[in-house]
Amino acid sequence: MWSLIEQVRFNQKSIPFEQGVTVGPGPGNLDIEFAVPPSHVYDRLRYRLLGFDSGWREAGEERETLHYGLRPGHYEFDFQAEGGRLRGSIVESIPITVIAPYWQTARFRATCILFLLMLVLLLHRLRVRYLTRHNRSLQEAVNQTRAELTLTARTARDAQEALKE
Repeated sequence: MWSLIEQVRFNQKSIPFEQGVTVGPGPGNLDIEFAVPPSHVYDRLRYRLLGFDSGWREAGEERETLHYGLRPGHYEFDFQAEGGRLRGSIVESIPITVIAPYWQTARFRATCILFLLMLVLLLHRLRVRYLTRHNRSLQEAVNQTRAELTLTARTARDAQEALKE
């Protein structure tokens, strides 16, 4: 079968496109070269990149499309040649997937959130342990001071009774 798409490049690197295109990780520039079957003359050549372009774009004399700054996600490139002698049309589509860098994936974000929650839990437990130990040491200091005051009060009472006698 005749292919309207001749070459696909991502960040100036040629890539196979027969089974769809998967590129990345990270954003980049997509360059697609296309051709028209030599046995047909078409009045209208147009293309679109679903998920990037807002609508169809006329190809005119150009046989190449450039899409700058293609972000991670799923796209579909459609090329259409219509009209001409046969009054028919040919449409070709290529699914394109731009893989996100690992730090932009849902799995990485979920892992980070889980890590932060575990860190908060660990810090909370360490703080509670510190406060418990500090509370015990303060309680021991209070008990020691109370015992000293009781002893001092008893000594003072004994001394007062001795003075009375």
